[in-house]
Amino acid sequence: LTAIFIGSLPRAIKHLKTTSLERKIAFALLFGALPLITICGFITPLIDESFLRSGFGLLIGAVGIWMYKSNNQPHEINNGRPKVNWIKILVIGGIAGISSTFFGLGGATLLTPLLAVWAALPMMICINISIIFVAITSLFSLATLSYSWIKFHGTSEFNFHIFSLILLMGLAAAISQNLFSKKIVRMDDALRKRLLGTYLVILSAWMTYRALIASL
Repeated sequence: LTAIFIGSLPRAIKHLKTTSLERKIAFALLFGALPLITICGFITPLIDESFLRSGFGLLIGAVGIWMYKSNNQPHEINNGRPKVNWIKILVIGGIAGISSTFFGLGGATLLTPLLAVWAALPMMICINISIIFVAITSLFSLATLSYSWIKFHGTSEFNFHIFSLILLMGLAAAISQNLFSKKIVRMDDALRKRLLGTYLVILSAWMTYRALIASL
């Protein structure tokens, strides 16, 4: 979560300053997510790790198949802007909040497919919204989970190597996002969906395999 927060923060700040519709949708998602993040943050440290690994793999695999098979439906436009179903946005926020707390994801990996397929928003808008959402929810989840983890397990597992790994991953994510963000804008929506679906299915297979290995 710390690495995700560091990686998403630069682009999140940029989009918060420039895009009013995306900002409104992101805050509606947060309104649906934050109460569930608070509740799930106290539950997660009590759940067995193998269950979390398996759940993570199955969830992203199902979303990946759904994303890959989804039709490239036309987007409803209202006064030059995509039409937004705010009830769906709140529900998606709640789903992403639970997922981000249990599995450390809920931004681009889960939120983008739900916004693109179920809420029928253009992929570029979904990506920008997910960047804002993940920066804020990852910080909120991190604070809740850190407090809960320290309460149940103490601070013995926090050391220099862990903090170095977090910093390295966060910087790598931030740099790669800045390098590739301009090229992503020119990509076709249908191609984005197929690539994301394929990525999720592959990641699901790898995580499921790792969960089985860990349980043996």
